[in-house]
Amino acid sequence: MTNLFLNGRKTKGFTLVEIMIVMAVVGILSGLVITVINPAQLRARSRDATRIADLKKIQTTLELRFADLRNYPSSPSWQAVSVVLASPLASYYSGALPVDPLSTNNLTFSSCGTNFRYSYRSASGSNYVLVAKMETTAVDYAACSSVSNCITTYGCNCASYCHAVQNPF
Repeated sequence: MTNLFLNGRKTKGFTLVEIMIVMAVVGILSGLVITVINPAQLRARSRDATRIADLKKIQTTLELRFADLRNYPSSPSWQAVSVVLASPLASYYSGALPVDPLSTNNLTFSSCGTNFRYSYRSASGSNYVLVAKMETTAVDYAACSSVSNCITTYGCNCASYCHAVQNPF
């Protein structure tokens, strides 16, 4: 800070160089903070948490239906949850069923966890598997290959990170 004389009075103020140095330091520090925080990774983790919560909601709704009817909605091939479960779960779930945050409305399913959508399969009505592809590689995600119904019944052994839930029994 320098002392200036204006009309014979002493005033205090910052020079242009001092202001530019402070702005440069603030810019460098904010750039470092943004790189450490990694907002894209935070958004991906948030979407993954939404996927897990959505699958849990759908699973709870399927179990409510099972308690009443003693079977799960049948789907011999992999289908989008919004297609195969909308009608059977209408009286158990108010509103539209959840969809993946990055859903591209792709209703075809080529292999386990390929598309960003919630997929469902229940060949016999006595068991089921719900699958969602994950964006991050957190250690607490269950790989589809570790879900028993995926391996034994549906041949779902994907290498991508996904979260799968199945009937509890």
